[in-house]
Amino acid sequence: MGHALHKTSSVPIAKLVTYRNDHPDELHVSPFSGTFFYAFNVIRAPFDDARVRQAFSYALDRDTLTREVSRGAELSASHFLPDGVSDYVSAVPGAQLNLVKTRQLMAEAGYPNGEGFPSVTLLYNTSENHRVMSEAVQQMWQQALGVDVRLENQEWKVYLDNMNLGNFDLCRAGYIVAPNDPSSFLKVMSTGHGFNISGWSDALFDSLLEQSLEELNPTNRSALFARMQQRMIDEMPIAPVYHYTNKYLLRPEVRHWTDNMIAEFPLREARLDP
Repeated sequence: MGHALHKTSSVPIAKLVTYRNDHPDELHVSPFSGTFFYAFNVIRAPFDDARVRQAFSYALDRDTLTREVSRGAELSASHFLPDGVSDYVSAVPGAQLNLVKTRQLMAEAGYPNGEGFPSVTLLYNTSENHRVMSEAVQQMWQQALGVDVRLENQEWKVYLDNMNLGNFDLCRAGYIVAPNDPSSFLKVMSTGHGFNISGWSDALFDSLLEQSLEELNPTNRSALFARMQQRMIDEMPIAPVYHYTNKYLLRPEVRHWTDNMIAEFPLREARLDP
């Protein structure tokens, strides 16, 4: 009797390790066009200081967060823009774990070893996965910075309202967009964009975005995107954590199946081996 199903739409997180160990030929994990991140409210203290934002970002051990905490086979994100969008790959060093830099930045901002740092709250929407992740980053910030970040979870609608109104210090967010061009990702951080929840406004970034939309030369465009990525690292309005992945099972007899970043698969090329 043949298999009724040749492909699944997803894989339960709890089953990932099992399939990786027992059926590695059937498990497919590929990059997906989306990013999980923490947004800083740059409008009010203490996150109106870029050094504090950078310190919080450089204190995150993204590899541990993806491997040990979320465990959804995601890809650690050092940038907001995932590599592979229109074949663009960032040439800019991103937000990597750097505890020496973290402590130095906090001291420069006037909070040596966390002394005098005000009370801040991390907002997230109610979900077991988000709770576990929030507790993990809370612990990382406590250990690396000497600060106590309170956690607050809210139901989806209330969370969305407060996020959009800027009623938060820090909040978790995710952004997924069809990856037709790097600008479709990066424009989110431009002044006044509806999803620019951090409230960040940067004239240089906005100018580079405008240039990228008018520039036709691919090499020049890539250089503009790199400068925009660098600007986001210098200012750190958000702390990227991981890029989402597309996870599914595929029977070995399915041939010519191609992955892409929006998980749309052209069936006309696929073939079944008898």
